[in-house]
Amino acid sequence: MYFFQKSKRMTTDTELITNAISQKNQGNYDGAEKFYNEAIALNGTSLHKAYYNKGVLLEILNRLEEAQDCYTKATSLKPDYGIAWNNLGDLLCRRHSYERAKVVFEKALTLMPNEFNPRIGLAYALNRLNDFNSSLNILKKLLEESTVQNLDNKSRSKIYSEMGLALMHTNNITMAQQHFTKAFELYGQDYQTCYNIAFIADVEKKYDVAIEFYDKAIALNPNEAKGHQGKACTLVHIGKYEEALDLIKKAIQLDSNNFEGYYNLACIYANLAKEKEMFDALEKTIDLAPPQINIGHHILNDPDFSNYRRKISLMINGE
Repeated sequence: MYFFQKSKRMTTDTELITNAISQKNQGNYDGAEKFYNEAIALNGTSLHKAYYNKGVLLEILNRLEEAQDCYTKATSLKPDYGIAWNNLGDLLCRRHSYERAKVVFEKALTLMPNEFNPRIGLAYALNRLNDFNSSLNILKKLLEESTVQNLDNKSRSKIYSEMGLALMHTNNITMAQQHFTKAFELYGQDYQTCYNIAFIADVEKKYDVAIEFYDKAIALNPNEAKGHQGKACTLVHIGKYEEALDLIKKAIQLDSNNFEGYYNLACIYANLAKEKEMFDALEKTIDLAPPQINIGHHILNDPDFSNYRRKISLMINGE
């Protein structure tokens, strides 16, 4: 007599994805990735979902290039996968690839024309591409529809914040300030909103307000160079050069390719009468600055460098 053992049922890719999501929600990211990889290896009917969800996990782990690959594979496997296109657009924005993000969000919008995320995503990308009028058209429509859509305060705050940015860059400073303030009232934990409130306050010479909101921005994202740099500029405006020096050094440490950071560093050294350090910073500024902005002209006409104009001219012009 022969006895046949009942074979164990094979786990499907859908079950593996479900297990992976459960592990991710519990904070077991290694376990989640293992399940996603097993689901991908099965090459089953839910392969696009496995790649998409693995991309979500890899974003949490800040493995952005791998996450981008996963979203790209998900959209190639299922070209009408709207949410995957949207996530790919968001990720491209995180990686400062705004031209590609614009194209991807436009694709997402053809698939999800009434959804909030691809519309705010496209407006965000357009703002970073300096297409402020196109961004404003999207944002105005979103704002008109926000109460109908019952958006949460965080989402509504994003609309006001991006509108503020577009208005600021189209010389509507008063309206921009109003929109940033509204964005902050709705959701006070957004770095960009706090930074922009501080920036406008500095322009209007409301230095206490500027410092308050730069501090808020830095607390929300201490690894973003612009907050440290912005506060340093405000401190320069009120003559607190030593405090500004520490902040601008931090900003440069976080973004060593930012010519504006070195420019501000040179301004601080000029005001501290540290000539050698000033020239070192100016040389770095000139090396990093894009040729089209003619940074030498700005340096020679900056009153912070008036005591050194002749020597700076010799350096720039090689006289």
